[in-house]
Amino acid sequence: MITPAAPSARLPWRRALAIGLGVWLVYLSTAGGTLGTGDAVAVYEQAKSLIDRGALDVPPSQSLEAWRGSDGRWYAPFGIFQSIFDLPFILAGRTMAAVAGGAIARGETLPKAAVAMASTIAAAAAVVFAFLVAWLHGGRERGAALAAIAIAFATPLWTYSKFGFNAPLTAALLTGGIAALAWSSRAARPRAAAFMGGCAFAAAALTRHEMFLAAGAAIGWTIWMKRRDDRPSDVAAFVTPIAGAAALWCALNWIRFGHPLVSGHRPSFDFGGWMGYAASPAGAVLLYAPIAIAALGWLPALRRGDGLAWLVASVCAVLVAFYAALEDWLGTRSYGPRYLVPLLPLMAAPIGRWLDDGRGSASRTAVRLLLAVSVIVQLPAVAVDFTRAGIAAGQPPQAAREYSWRWSPQAITTRAALAAIPENVAYV
Repeated sequence: MITPAAPSARLPWRRALAIGLGVWLVYLSTAGGTLGTGDAVAVYEQAKSLIDRGALDVPPSQSLEAWRGSDGRWYAPFGIFQSIFDLPFILAGRTMAAVAGGAIARGETLPKAAVAMASTIAAAAAVVFAFLVAWLHGGRERGAALAAIAIAFATPLWTYSKFGFNAPLTAALLTGGIAALAWSSRAARPRAAAFMGGCAFAAAALTRHEMFLAAGAAIGWTIWMKRRDDRPSDVAAFVTPIAGAAALWCALNWIRFGHPLVSGHRPSFDFGGWMGYAASPAGAVLLYAPIAIAALGWLPALRRGDGLAWLVASVCAVLVAFYAALEDWLGTRSYGPRYLVPLLPLMAAPIGRWLDDGRGSASRTAVRLLLAVSVIVQLPAVAVDFTRAGIAAGQPPQAAREYSWRWSPQAITTRAALAAIPENVAYV
């Protein structure tokens, strides 16, 4: 029986950072260096506006009519924190371009490449925090390390590390927030840990607005834990940065769209995502991340009332319910369930205990086979740009491909990789 980390234990940061560095080097070696979607370009343009003009608007060419603000200008409806995260990388790219003097690349190629590469850092950070969550769950560094490596290369987090949009950053902030909040019940300075968790949740909500729902679930958890364990309150420490993020979000909405609760997104709901995430060739969770079945490993911990398990379950339940209720549950130009990518490190964290457990040889073989299949599933989309592969294949509109095996991202990227790899080998 593997027991969770003892309350007196210290966080194993050295092992966590070593794993993160190794994962980042692999991510960097497989990065594409381009912004793969129009949404990523819009966020990039928002960051440029902040640097160049101290403004928030984006060019009409990178906008939709729904993004027109109350002053007639266009504003990206995405969270401001992704653009803030991009700022130093844009500046670094511009510096490299100035030093190179056009010898390497022209125009905005280097700034955009730097922003795209920044996603590898965010994705590697998500793996670092996933290691900590797995360690808090299992109590052994070896099992947590195995879980982190599995999450890094056996989920679509690897694929999304190649592009400059918000899935990796949200994954890092959400997983880090949960790790910090869970640690607050064991740390020598619980309020400091809770405050750090609140800052991570706040930044996540300013990256993807629906993370306010996750923050609400986490606030409920902190209140429940205080009453259950009768320990000093750290609720205020956790809530304070989230309240500040909510105030900033409302202020930005008022400035851009004339209403504190209007962010530019106008989602519609039809609840089709429940079937989609279960069985769609385009977005079924277990099809694109088979190791997500390790989420079943949280059940024993839930039954014994483990706080971390209840925190993870609460956050995941709220977000899965929201995403599954969206009409656009798949997300445009996505490789698998894009909206659920930030949840995959949490879902798959128990895989470490499965890999590290002293079970029979048949069980270990089954878990290793599951891990191998999960890695193989990711390889085609890592080898080619799945967004461009779909366009080049002439894929139909999203509604026509949600339940079509021929036009699923796995099928498209596999066909593209089978054609591209021999061509590139011959070229080399």
